[in-house]
Amino acid sequence: MRRLFGHDVHGPDPWRHLMPDGTFDRNLCRKLIDDYIESEVLLVHGGTVETSFECSKDEAVSLTESMYTSNIVRIADRNLGGRVIIQSIGVGKGSTPSQREA
Repeated sequence: MRRLFGHDVHGPDPWRHLMPDGTFDRNLCRKLIDDYIESEVLLVHGGTVETSFECSKDEAVSLTESMYTSNIVRIADRNLGGRVIIQSIGVGKGSTPSQREA
């Protein structure tokens, strides 16, 4: 999935802080995912084959929380249209196909 993501996400939207009080905020993570990915079935990749999953949005948030401190987490719909990347420092960014084409 890392190769298919290309250079991760593009577009004008800024990085979002997902740890406003020093701990991972699951609601902010879910909002980030919802803003860029419409599908309810997601692909989540945490850096290795062993940390690649197909799951629901709620499961994606839980997986992200468990993996983001040790790996960059990439989240996408099945056709890799909507994409979200979450860095190990607790920031995330997303893009849609139309943002990447611009």
